[in-house]
Amino acid sequence: MHPDLARCLRGLREGLAGISPAEAERPRGTKWSIAQIAEHLDLAYTRSAAGVARRLQKGAAPRRGRTVRQMLARFVVVQLGYFPSGRKAPDAVLPQGRPFSKVVAGLEPHLIELDERLQEAERVFGAAAPILDHPIIGPFSVADWRRFHWVHTRHHLKQLATRN
Repeated sequence: MHPDLARCLRGLREGLAGISPAEAERPRGTKWSIAQIAEHLDLAYTRSAAGVARRLQKGAAPRRGRTVRQMLARFVVVQLGYFPSGRKAPDAVLPQGRPFSKVVAGLEPHLIELDERLQEAERVFGAAAPILDHPIIGPFSVADWRRFHWVHTRHHLKQLATRN
């Protein structure tokens, strides 16, 4: 597994260890519960893996430019490794209320699947060519996707650490 995704997996194993479904699903005021954070991350991994799989079927992505805002966002998240708080998640990765036990059981297989799809995409397209758009930040390469998932996961692991 690529080191960035391996860090995601290690962090999730540590961050979710020993949390009961009742604790995970307990509401946290206006903030997401532990279960909702885990589901959000799982949706991010599965949506990305599915998008990469579609790209592999379709072939190389058309060349698209980034807006200045997207360039800045990519630099902050991918290059600097900072994920800003308080941003609304895209609708496709909003938690839907799946049971915590089912979400946790799927995290590792879904990360492995994402890693496999990104490895395949790297073999086909290379690590640096844009392959798939992030819904907010724009065109991402395989390397960008790996780094994004680590930075995004780390952001939510910090939230888990303050909620345990």
